[in-house]
Amino acid sequence: MPIHLKCLSLLIFMVSFISSVQGADDSVRLRENSPEGYQYHVNCRVEVTGSLTLPPEKEKAAAKQLPVRGTSLIDYDERVLSTKASQVDKTLRIYRQVDFQRRIGDRPQEATIRPSRRAKSNVDSIRSACFKTVGRLE
Repeated sequence: MPIHLKCLSLLIFMVSFISSVQGADDSVRLRENSPEGYQYHVNCRVEVTGSLTLPPEKEKAAAKQLPVRGTSLIDYDERVLSTKASQVDKTLRIYRQVDFQRRIGDRPQEATIRPSRRAKSNVDSIRSACFKTVGRLE
């Protein structure tokens, strides 16, 4: 146990030292280069647990709590098809799996996409995208 505390204190010291040397006003610009033909895989899993507080139906009634549980999974491959002026213009995204499941109180809710569909994404800019169906995956 004492070795872990020494390592932890050394790590805290190093992080505080580096952050004080670097300064808070320095900005760092992150940029990802995505040339034509660039491919990547995205897999995102989320688990949610909590509760919702419903407003009371009557003025003096107690607020009702509903338990919430949920999971989601998004798994897809994407390829940059074309670029214009160093910006992504068109991409192709193939969804492997998309599942959303949650339970609010005693009511289950589920959503998914059909596994035999694929979407083509025409990206006008990094911030906006329009999807249209192009056919079945075989």
